[in-house]
Amino acid sequence: MGIMGLPWPFLFSYEQNKFLAIGCSTLAFIVSYRNDSYFSGRVSICFSPNSTTGDGGSCNGMGCCQAAIPSDLYFYAVDWHDNPNYAGGFNLCSYAVLVEDDWYKFQDQDLQGLNFYKRNKNGVPVVLNWAIRDNGTCQDGLMKSHNTACRSNHSFCYSTSNGMGYLCQCRQGYEGNPYLTGGCIDIDECKSLDKYPCSSNAICINSDGNFTCSFPKGTYGNPYVNDGNCIKISEKFSYRGRVVLASILGVATILILVILAVMYVQRKKRMEEKEEYQKYYQMMNDHLRVFSRKQLENATNSFNETNVLGAGGQGKVYKGLLENNQVIAIKKVRAVEETQREEFLNEIILLSQINHKNIVRLLGCCLEVNIPMLVYEFVPNGTVYHLLHRNKTIPISLGTRICWKYI
Repeated sequence: MGIMGLPWPFLFSYEQNKFLAIGCSTLAFIVSYRNDSYFSGRVSICFSPNSTTGDGGSCNGMGCCQAAIPSDLYFYAVDWHDNPNYAGGFNLCSYAVLVEDDWYKFQDQDLQGLNFYKRNKNGVPVVLNWAIRDNGTCQDGLMKSHNTACRSNHSFCYSTSNGMGYLCQCRQGYEGNPYLTGGCIDIDECKSLDKYPCSSNAICINSDGNFTCSFPKGTYGNPYVNDGNCIKISEKFSYRGRVVLASILGVATILILVILAVMYVQRKKRMEEKEEYQKYYQMMNDHLRVFSRKQLENATNSFNETNVLGAGGQGKVYKGLLENNQVIAIKKVRAVEETQREEFLNEIILLSQINHKNIVRLLGCCLEVNIPMLVYEFVPNGTVYHLLHRNKTIPISLGTRICWKYI
């Protein structure tokens, strides 16, 4: 019985090795004494060189045979069983060995004498699996032991498929030795564009654990493709069109600024007029009734010319009817100097205090206009002018006429 064992933490790779038996009338077993003992055997039969699989053939049981091995195998032994040899004339020896998969190609001469031994007396290739098997465990890329083998900050672990244990690997964007502190270093992908595609027309910028590729401003395309097509964004307007558009936008901006300035001045003026109105309203409200502009417009049908009672150098007088059916006379003064405005209002207050049977009484005024409108009681018998010049029913003496003229 031949015995083969490996030091921990090595295991025979069950994916890349096979158990091989060579000979005629050969019955060999591979035995592993683990917690769950493994035992497997293969038989190879041939009666003459002409009854084998032939040179370069597969080990299908005619001259040689092969078998897979289990995982977690670090020790094995070969056990032979006696079997009648009907090809003893040319096949004197049988062989059993664990070798790398696809390494061995059958040859008829390996059955004759010691040819196989002489050709491979220095050994045959075998694949071993190495892993961390005595320093913590790995689950979902995280280390479970405080004494972890993955020392680099940019590394992670993953479980092996062959037996218990784990391996360490640098994270994407890093390379080096994950088992050393600081062993995983950043890859400068911009210096290895043969491995990390970035178009020759693109701008490559390396970052910690990553890199970016981008085309110049004003272009588009996929920069992460070798020789990617960098397409220039077409201009929507010609140079002349852009000049015209810029001019239009400039003029529009100036107009908007002018409009905003005018609106600001008008608003400021309205605020000043409102403050002035409040000032004069307080002055007049203690002496006269203050009418709103809307009240007087309703009373005169918007100052219709059919309601004009008379006109003079200072303005017009309109007949109006209030909501309480009171008939009034409204005087719209033509103009008052701004410097005389307050003096004019003081005269109105003075007139409101005069109470005489021969003087038309001032009822109130409207302050919601630039020039205050005066509201008088309505005198139904006409004006002095009508009595002097258009009166044909009542004779008036010369003395009375002279007296009215100088009133």
